Amino acid sequence: MGVQGFSTGGRIVIRKSLETPAKAAVILHELSHELLHRGEDRKTISKRQRELEAEATAYVVMRRFGIEHVASNYLATYNVDGEQLRESLETISNAAKRLIAVIEGDQQNTEAAETVASPGG
Repeated sequence: MGVQGFSTGGRIVIRKSLETPAKAAVILHELSHELLHRGEDRKTISKRQRELEAEATAYVVMRRFGIEHVASNYLATYNVDGEQLRESLETISNAAKRLIAVIEGDQQNTEAAETVASPGG
């Protein structure tokens, strides 16, 4: 199927032919990259780890809203293992909380999530 979407500098591009749930998943995946993997972080974290964090974050957010999303096939292409997932659980959790708060329009939790997600926060 090839690339379904990408993000760069805050701009997200997705394949128009995707069904709505797939579009949502790609948007969330790319938003996760934008939240988590900007600047120097992009250079210090492996591509495999970046993809794990973005896809797992998208999965958690999709499930929160009752939308089926299968991340395992995507993660298998990057040979992600359980240890890598365990290492990123806090990062994934914080990013998912932040995106959920934004989607739900919960300003108080959005600000709290930003504090937790920010470096040194």
